Amino acid sequence: MDQILTAMQMKQADMSTIRGGTPSLILMERAAMAVVTVMQKHQLDLSFPVIFCGTGNNGGDGLAIARILADIGYAPVLIAPGGSGRFSEERMRQEDMLRPYGLMQYEYPEREILSRATVLIDAMFGTGLTRPLQDTWADCTEKLNDAASEGIPVVAVDMPSGIHTDTGQVLGTAVKADVTVALAALKPGMLLDPGRQYAGKTEVMPIGVRLPEADAADDAFTEKVNTHPGFLKSASLSAESSEPDSIRCRMRVAEQDLYAFPKRDETGNKGTFGKSLLITGSRTICGAAYLSAVSALRSGIGMAKIYTEESNRIPLAASLPEALISTYSDPEQDRDKSMEDCGKVQSWDAEQLDLDLDWADAILIGCGLGCGSMARRILSHVLEKSDKPLVLDADALNLLSEDIKPLKDYRGSCVITPHVLEMSRLTGKKVREIKADPCRAAAEFAAETGVTVLLKDAVSVAADPSGRVWIYADGCSALAAAGSGDVLAGLLCGLLTRFRKEKLPAAALAMCLHGESGRAAAERTSASAVLAGDLPAEFSGWL
Repeated sequence: MDQILTAMQMKQADMSTIRGGTPSLILMERAAMAVVTVMQKHQLDLSFPVIFCGTGNNGGDGLAIARILADIGYAPVLIAPGGSGRFSEERMRQEDMLRPYGLMQYEYPEREILSRATVLIDAMFGTGLTRPLQDTWADCTEKLNDAASEGIPVVAVDMPSGIHTDTGQVLGTAVKADVTVALAALKPGMLLDPGRQYAGKTEVMPIGVRLPEADAADDAFTEKVNTHPGFLKSASLSAESSEPDSIRCRMRVAEQDLYAFPKRDETGNKGTFGKSLLITGSRTICGAAYLSAVSALRSGIGMAKIYTEESNRIPLAASLPEALISTYSDPEQDRDKSMEDCGKVQSWDAEQLDLDLDWADAILIGCGLGCGSMARRILSHVLEKSDKPLVLDADALNLLSEDIKPLKDYRGSCVITPHVLEMSRLTGKKVREIKADPCRAAAEFAAETGVTVLLKDAVSVAADPSGRVWIYADGCSALAAAGSGDVLAGLLCGLLTRFRKEKLPAAALAMCLHGESGRAAAERTSASAVLAGDLPAEFSGWL
């Protein structure tokens, strides 16, 4: 299951399920059974489990886990700080049901007890925590982590205690789990750094909670973008093969929400599969034009045209003969010409660019373009004259960071692909603020400007103006290489070109394919040895 719920959405889903006739104690029982099932699946030693229980419903889950373990022959030990007056109602009822079992219970994690533990179960806070752990709870967390450092496995119930459910930020200190059992749905903090590193392996277990529909308009499940993105989804890819020599790609964003790449028309021609225009490269940066164009071509489009500075014509024609080339001359970049000669050079033919814009089905601008006056002039012309699907990357974003009004005014659909520093320039927010809550940063900017945002980082997110957010957390360090962003931008432009009539989340698809290509390339060599130019050939595994 790949749908993601924020803390508030999870609470609303629980309440909706309870109102629908499923008692909260039944949900708690199912949650406890789910945790036990996962521990058995991982073949953990349950002979001496130590369960840290909080005062709320997550603690109630822990008590129910203890009772189930006792019923199947184990002798769990409970670490349960806090006075009885602070317990939730469900937690107190679980305490009553557990009392006849006579299990050992401590208010403080004694070293002698922890040293005997075969598994440590974190049921202190779950998804409800919003402020830093303090006092007894911070101490319990540190003691749990100290015991785990001796090799004792840790299982977290729903969320590692101390991790913010919606952002993945560490609230003072946090439990570092080996396995986190996500009850009913994934939570953003399990996928976003640093929470992803604390969650360990995440196992999603259904417990009968009624989840919101992916495209529901029900306000009971929809949080507005000024509080948090409305619908978050985990983006992943799966390969399906109906024939031995045919692999088709599907993007999974929820259990019932699958986007399959349309079949390629065997009677089609190069016009059938679309034309991409890539306005990329400059006098000193030819590689960006090559990488973005070869990526667009590898995505399955029929034709690609590179609009670039004249000096790139020969190297691009030699390295990528499959691409068409249209050029302009930039006198500012020609240091060898006198000022008089520069004045004689026809620097830019607006009519030719207009013809190229009309020719294309989708456009990419920015990779290696530079930030000089010619680049600024070309970008302004594209934003003013075109209404085609548009990808803005790199230098195009740096230029727009001075004034985002032309971005808001663009008449066509648009996707921007900033990394966090470029996003900082666009929004005026500090990098640390963006990294602390990338979903919010992407969704707010998408809502403000009407564009789709693909925010690149170790964990990438894509947000569209409607408030939907996709998270891709399966990338690898092989993508941290010069030119990797050019590959992603070209791939995205190709997807917008190829599937322009399909209702596919192209930005989410692109970040998935990009991430999977990095993983595949790393498997062939190593993450350290992958070049950006190795990535496009890996698209063939999916497209």
